[in-house]
Amino acid sequence: MDLIRIIRQNRLIYMNIDELCEELKIFTGLSIEELQNEISKLIQTGVLFDDNGKISICADRGFYLSKMVVNRKGYGFAQVEGMPDFFIPAFAINGAFDGDDCIVEITNRKTEEEIDEEDQSKLQEKEESPSESKEESSQDEDGKDEPSEEDESEDDELDKLSKDLERKDEEIIELKSHIQRLQADFDNFRKQGEKQKQDLIRYANEGLIVKFLDIYEDMERALENSSNEEELREGLELIYSKMKNTLEKEGVEEIPAVGEKFDPFKHEALLTVDSPDHENNEIVDELMKGYTLKDKVIKYSKVRVCKKAKKE
Repeated sequence: MDLIRIIRQNRLIYMNIDELCEELKIFTGLSIEELQNEISKLIQTGVLFDDNGKISICADRGFYLSKMVVNRKGYGFAQVEGMPDFFIPAFAINGAFDGDDCIVEITNRKTEEEIDEEDQSKLQEKEESPSESKEESSQDEDGKDEPSEEDESEDDELDKLSKDLERKDEEIIELKSHIQRLQADFDNFRKQGEKQKQDLIRYANEGLIVKFLDIYEDMERALENSSNEEELREGLELIYSKMKNTLEKEGVEEIPAVGEKFDPFKHEALLTVDSPDHENNEIVDELMKGYTLKDKVIKYSKVRVCKKAKKE
């Protein structure tokens, strides 16, 4: 059954395969499955063309199933049964080899003699082109003998940029050197500060010790030169007075105790007593003196405090 004739006569073109099978079923009486198989064979053999799901006759679109004859020069000819050979230029071969079965679109036809003539003309153009290119290159070389003002301006700009870059490099080197010197000075200053801090901690009591050395020497002389108890007492009283003055100058003061209200921030209660002559929490007597250094308690005063018994 000639499906191509039926398709062409009834203009069943550019349909999808399902639509085409439904139409052909009316004219042929074949089943859908049989028609699908026949159409698939016709597509494979190049009689029908599948354009993204739309079926058409290849010959009606200018497409033909052909056998390729490829020339050693790169071009070829498509041999279609019942038709003269069609020329295929080299750029349209698309990787086909001699003897391949291909579907080709026929747009123009040339003979082998015409191809040879075209090749000869192209070869002649190539032979003439080198002389022209040589002339152009010689003209270019002549033009290069004398640099243009634009080239000179670009050279001057490059020289200026190069000098600026060198100057910036020198400035960077100088800044790096300055930073290194500052870093070294800072390290030396830090080390010197740490040494001074350590010396200050180590010799913090130097001035006080020097003052007590004088008192120590006075006590030594009093013991060596006193011939009786009266002279020794006078010497000790002088030493005591001198030591007291030294402590007061350094900011050392005695903490008042007897007769004062008990203050846990200054006094330490060692004993308590129920004294009728004193008020509750009043310090009765001082067992050991306490001292402050510039308002800071450095030794608590040890005292006895009056504690009244609770009346029942």
